[in-house]
Amino acid sequence: MSRNSLWFDERPRHLGWLLLLLPVLAVLLVAVGTNLWRDQPSPATVPAVAVSPRGPDVAVRVGLPMQPGVRIDAGGTAAPAKPALPNCPYQQLDLVTAHGKVQRACVATTRTLQSGDLRSYVLEPQGVSDWTLRVDSGDGRVMAASLSAPGRGDYRCEEDTCAGFSIGPRDAHGGRTLVVSRAVLTAEDGVAMHLSASLKAPGDQQDADLACNEPGIAIVERSGAVLTLCPSGGGGVVRLEHERRLYSLRGAAGDTLLVGVDAGGAVDFVQIGALECQGLACSGATTQPGDDPASESGRRFSFSGTTVTDGLRGGAAALLNGSAVLPPF
Repeated sequence: MSRNSLWFDERPRHLGWLLLLLPVLAVLLVAVGTNLWRDQPSPATVPAVAVSPRGPDVAVRVGLPMQPGVRIDAGGTAAPAKPALPNCPYQQLDLVTAHGKVQRACVATTRTLQSGDLRSYVLEPQGVSDWTLRVDSGDGRVMAASLSAPGRGDYRCEEDTCAGFSIGPRDAHGGRTLVVSRAVLTAEDGVAMHLSASLKAPGDQQDADLACNEPGIAIVERSGAVLTLCPSGGGGVVRLEHERRLYSLRGAAGDTLLVGVDAGGAVDFVQIGALECQGLACSGATTQPGDDPASESGRRFSFSGTTVTDGLRGGAAALLNGSAVLPPF
C-alpha cells in the first residue's frame, strides 16, 4: 500500500481533531481581543456646552487672562488696578488728589506744641514719605490745618473751612484722638486735597515740654479720662462782694480751674468746665496764702478727693487730687 493511500485512509481521523480544536482557538482569540480593547486609553470627556442662538451681528464676550496690574470694572472695561497702599509703622495720612489719585503718607508719632492758648499737633514725615501735617486748636476745636510737602504744594483750611476735623475726649492717660474724615484742604491755586486719618496725641504728662514741674492737680473723670492741670500762666483773682475771692488757674491745654474762697479763707466753690461743687460739697479742698502777704501770687490750692459734678448731664463727675500754686499775673 502506498503512502498516499495511507493519508486518505487516516483523513477522517485528522479532520475530527481539527474540528475539536476550532472552538478552543475561537475562545482564545476572543479573550485576547477583549484584553487589547480594554488597554486602549479612553478619550477625554468633552463637556457639553450650551450655545444660545445668536445672530451674525451679535458679539460674543470671551474671557482672556488679564495682565498684572489690570482689572475689569463693572462695565467690563479693562482698567489699571488700584496700587496697594503701604503699611505704616506708626501713623498714616490717606490722601486723595483732585484727579482721584489715592496716596498714603506715613508720619511719625504726634508732637504737641503749646503757645499761649494755641495748641498745635504736628505730624512729621516718616520713612520715604515727605508730607507734614500741622493742626492748630483752641478751646478743644480745630482752628486751622496745613498739609505740605516739598515740590507738591501747600494745602490749608481755616476756621469754618476745616470741616471734618474733630478732637476726641481724653483717655485714661490724658491722650486724645484726632480724627480727620475727608477734610478738604485747598492750595493757593484752588486745587483741593482730601485728607482722612485717625491720629493719637499723647497726654501732657508724657511730653517733657508739657509735663508739670510740680505734681499738679489730677482730675479723673468717671469715664476714666485723666487731666493733669498745672497752671502755666494766665491765673488771676476776682474780688467779689463780702470779701469773697474767685481764683483762676489756667492749664497749658487751656483748661481753667476756678476756686472760690470765702472771707474766712475756706474754699466754697470749685469749677472745671461744666463740673462744679459748692459749699460743704467741696470737701477736701483747701488753700494757703503764699510767702508774700501783699500778693496773691504763690497761693497754694490743695485737693484730696474733692468731687465735682454736673447735675444737668445726669451724673457726670470728676475727682480732684493734688495741689497747684497760683502763678504770677
